[in-house]
Amino acid sequence: MRNAYQYISRQAVVATNVGSGNVNSIYSDIIRRIARSRGGGATSTDVRGEKERVTSTLLQIAQQSSEYAMYEFMAPIKADEMLSGLRNATGKTAQLVISLLDPYIGSVQARLNALRDIFRLTETFVTTLNGFYIDKTVDFGLTKGFRVKNSVGAELEPRHLSSGEQQLMLLFCHTLIARDRPSLFIIDEPELSLNVKWQRKLIKALLDVVSQTQIQFLFASHSIELLSQHRDKVIALSRG
Repeated sequence: MRNAYQYISRQAVVATNVGSGNVNSIYSDIIRRIARSRGGGATSTDVRGEKERVTSTLLQIAQQSSEYAMYEFMAPIKADEMLSGLRNATGKTAQLVISLLDPYIGSVQARLNALRDIFRLTETFVTTLNGFYIDKTVDFGLTKGFRVKNSVGAELEPRHLSSGEQQLMLLFCHTLIARDRPSLFIIDEPELSLNVKWQRKLIKALLDVVSQTQIQFLFASHSIELLSQHRDKVIALSRG
């Protein structure tokens, strides 16, 4: 679990740095936009359309940031005051507000885009494990790492999990930290300690965690639940 936490933390730091680097060029637009807001002048219809566009985008990034905040990848964007100011602005003032908000929106979108892949991976990992566990939940935060809690919210040590739950945690953590390099996992009888329902879900869940990587699995299994879903990939071994 510690290695899996360190992997996600490293990826989040790299992504944040990429997003921050893009912010510098985006904010350089501020002066140019303010300068453009002088002279000319848009019609009320133009301003109304621009206000609707900016409002829609602000609401969207606020929603996205709140999702990323679940794993502490960024603080949630509080757009209420900005939306209120935009709503009350008219004419030239509205144009100036929009000129200032556009670079801000661009900077937030740059960070969201940089964090998108690690957010989706973390979401897949946590959701997948929670799809197996019963009366227990797994959550993740950059400051505390992975935590497993029981139905009343008490935190559990990995040793307090059942043998099947420990096996699942071990399998998924190992596959997570191997994502950055081509790997072949050879797993002998993965069905051990797993109930029938978990056996049916195991292979798809592992493939979801390693999606878009060069990771492959080789299983040695006697489980009909595993084999029946992937008969085109089964090789029967026999003496002689």
